[in-house]
Amino acid sequence: MKTIVLLVNKGTMPMMSFSLKGFEKIADIRYVKDVAQLMQVFSMQQECCMAIIESKINETLITDSLPEIRKKFENVKLLIIDSGDITQEQIIELIRTHMCHSVVLKPFTAQKISDNIYTLCGFPKPSKSWYEHTKKIN
Repeated sequence: MKTIVLLVNKGTMPMMSFSLKGFEKIADIRYVKDVAQLMQVFSMQQECCMAIIESKINETLITDSLPEIRKKFENVKLLIIDSGDITQEQIIELIRTHMCHSVVLKPFTAQKISDNIYTLCGFPKPSKSWYEHTKKIN
């Protein structure tokens, strides 16, 4: 089973939990608190397909750690969630230099996150996502 690791702020967790709901049966989803834990999970997992990392955690800009992460774990796909802490030029440079594979800007939708997961992890995309099967509440 492939692993998806998340390093996001507490305020982002509810939306991430909602976004990942359809992946619980096909991926091992792990939440970590810092870059050290992220690296530890990468080291222990054989099939870690991706990490979803928020650009700033507890006033620390995570993009400073990306070169070290990429050097040690070059096969892991990285999705960065930016809440306005990175300039447009920095985003372009991160993608151009392969420090990350995709960037999602806040606010985002569950579909934006799930589409990135399907693409980056290579999971087959169902014809309808789980949230399209839910009833509309009036």
